[in-house]
Amino acid sequence: MLILTRRFNEKIVIETASGEVIEVFPLAVNGSQIKIGVSASRETAIDREEITIKKKESRNGNEPHRR
Repeated sequence: MLILTRRFNEKIVIETASGEVIEVFPLAVNGSQIKIGVSASRETAIDREEITIKKKESRNGNEPHRR
């Protein structure tokens, strides 16, 4: 895992092997919550972890896992 520190208006740039550029912006910190912005192509799926898990389970025909 790579851990980076950024200030507001400073971004993290991720370039995929296929050449796609994804930009991540820190927007706000409110207690234990961090608001981030992500800029990527429309074809790139960007989801919260729990949504990604539900999508994978529904593709596999499994019932959603409840925590």
